[in-house]
Amino acid sequence: MFNNDKLPIDLQQIDRDLRGRAIDKQKAALDRLAQVPADLAVPLLARLLASPDFRHRRMAVMGLGRGNS
Repeated sequence: MFNNDKLPIDLQQIDRDLRGRAIDKQKAALDRLAQVPADLAVPLLARLLASPDFRHRRMAVMGLGRGNS
């Protein structure tokens, strides 16, 4: 079972970076989020889909479009 307390990635920081204005930080946040289990990452991306900001929704779609290859 996965222990969320030992997650080496700060989900709150990822969320802040995804909601920020700097595209390089948003892209880096998506890269970090790819290392997070889906049960934690998808809800964060789903919240972005509800944003009135097109850029936030675009990042969410990009994140959701990343599948395990």
